[in-house]
Amino acid sequence: MSSDRENSLLKLAQVLMRQSLKSINMSMKNLRSHDASLLKLALLQNSGLTVLRLSYNNLGDEGLATLAYHVGSLRELDVGFNNIRDRGCIAFSSALTKNVKLKTLYLAGNEVGESGAVAIATAIRGGSGLKCLHMTGNKIKPTGVKAITKAIVETDTAVVEELHLGGTFMGSEGCLSISNMLLSNNSMR
Repeated sequence: MSSDRENSLLKLAQVLMRQSLKSINMSMKNLRSHDASLLKLALLQNSGLTVLRLSYNNLGDEGLATLAYHVGSLRELDVGFNNIRDRGCIAFSSALTKNVKLKTLYLAGNEVGESGAVAIATAIRGGSGLKCLHMTGNKIKPTGVKAITKAIVETDTAVVEELHLGGTFMGSEGCLSISNMLLSNNSMR
C-alpha cells in the first residue's frame, strides 16, 4: 500500500470515528475488500448512521460479508458496482433477514447470479424491511427474477414497494414472473 493511500485511510479512520455521522458517501474511492473493516468500525461507532454509499469501488464478496452484520442502523446501503457475486449476497442475506431498518439496498451493476438472487429472496421472505431493491445489471436470469418476485408475493408483510430488475437477462419467463407479481401486489410501484 502506498504511503499516500495509507495517509488517506488514516485520515478517513479519524473522521469515521466521530460518532455523530448520519451519512457517509465513499463512492468511487477505490476501496477494496480489506477496507471494509474500517467501514465496519464506522458503523459500530456511529449508531445514528442511516446512509452508507459505497458504489463504484471494489469491495467484492469479502467486503460485503465484512459489513453484513454491522448495518443495523442503516436505512440505505449502496454497494452497486463493487464486483459482488453470489457468495457476497449469500453472506449478506442472513444479516438482511434480521434487519428491519434497512429500507433501500442498491446491488446494481454487480456480478450477482441466480444463487445470490435466491438468497436475497430468502431474506425478503424471512422478514427483511426492504422497501426498495436495485438489482439492475446483474445476471440473475429467470430463476433469480422468479425467486425474488415469488418471495414478494408470498410475504405476508409484502414490504417491497420498488423493484429494479432491468438488464438481468430475465427473458420472457422473468417478465411473466414480474407480471404475476404485479397482478397480486397492489403496493408495488
